Amino acid sequence: ELDIRATRKQTDPLQGATIKKVQASIQSCGVSFQIWKKKEKPEELDWTSLGGAQKRKVLSLLPAQFPSILPPETCQPVAQLWKDFEETYSAISSWTPDSTVIETKVLRN
Repeated sequence: ELDIRATRKQTDPLQGATIKKVQASIQSCGVSFQIWKKKEKPEELDWTSLGGAQKRKVLSLLPAQFPSILPPETCQPVAQLWKDFEETYSAISSWTPDSTVIETKVLRN
């Protein structure tokens, strides 16, 4: 039986093609973004925190990059989640949110 923990420890997380693709995809949205190994725990990763306009840019533009970083069967559902979250985030962040968006997205059961 394969010991997953041992396999994880032997694998350099920054060598993974997926991590590099995610970083490049986020950077392609026009924001400064890096992923690096933690100094105190090299087996763990840390990343640039995005805020304000950078976060909105990634929320808006990253779903177009999903086909290059997600499996085909999850691409559309994840993109829809991001679109819904972007709409909700925009409504909540605005001074005068559209009540229709809040009622349909935020208060929906």
